[in-house]
Amino acid sequence: MICSFGRLGHWFGEGLTGVVPDLITFAKGSTSGYAPLGGMIARSPLVEALYDSEQGGVFTHGATWGGHPVSTAVAHANISAMRDEDVLENVRERGPGLKADLEGLMDTHNCVKDVRGTGYFYALELMADRADARELTRDQHLKVLRETLPAAFERTGVSLRGDDRGGTMLMVSPPLVAQDGELRHLVQGIDSMLECVEKELR
Repeated sequence: MICSFGRLGHWFGEGLTGVVPDLITFAKGSTSGYAPLGGMIARSPLVEALYDSEQGGVFTHGATWGGHPVSTAVAHANISAMRDEDVLENVRERGPGLKADLEGLMDTHNCVKDVRGTGYFYALELMADRADARELTRDQHLKVLRETLPAAFERTGVSLRGDDRGGTMLMVSPPLVAQDGELRHLVQGIDSMLECVEKELR
């Protein structure tokens, strides 16, 4: 869901990987979150096989809010604007620089275990000390996610998301229209956040 409609610099993840999916599910990226909408895209051969089956298959996907005209109009306007304003090209052009800047934070912050992602979607995995290969304790993990990072978001004016699915993560997903100035501000804010994390861990 989160990797579609430009987040990786392509309309869908298949544009980056070259894998041709049978089905694609999507949601808020189609409207940039301005209106609720979700959907599914299926390859034509699958749909045709369903319709041509002996049972005379149909898609019984109607629901109370199915095909809502306002949401679909918002999606049409949003996708048209993204196309006309070269939003995906902006992500492809600036994504590598953002990745390099985020990876550069590992050089100055031993609390960064790993930086992974592409386009405008990254995760910084945190640990107690990379030099000593020390992971965060459970108490440190909770303190960083529930107190240190939220306070740093407020202080820096850069709102991100802490995530605890698997490790202690700082999720980075800037607006797809973010230019160099906004990305500099973002990276400077993250730099300051990481200083706060290391101060807490000391």
